[in-house]
Amino acid sequence: SMVPFLQNASNLLELNIKGNNNNVIAEGFSLLLRALSDSPIKKITFNNFNMDSFEIDDTSVPNNLVILDLNFNKVNADGCRQIAKLLRREDATLEELDLNHNEIDDEGISILAN
Repeated sequence: SMVPFLQNASNLLELNIKGNNNNVIAEGFSLLLRALSDSPIKKITFNNFNMDSFEIDDTSVPNNLVILDLNFNKVNADGCRQIAKLLRREDATLEELDLNHNEIDDEGISILAN
């Protein structure tokens, strides 16, 4: 498991994980966010995992996260609901969200826009 490493990586500012059309269970991405919650990380790239929906516990999101890149997944309206929780946090630091090449429909766009 990468969790102990990530929890102790006090100098890690960027994490880039790219799959090869692998199906990653949603819990893997959620676990990643929780493991990095106290880190200084500013950018997370999690691409090409065919991930559609996931849970974001807004109390355990990296406090300094500025860029979240979820390109080439299958993020849908349910995933957009979770991302919206991240965007609506009172102490949100996210400045850039990249969701290219996903499955976001009009409902998902509406969720993110409101």
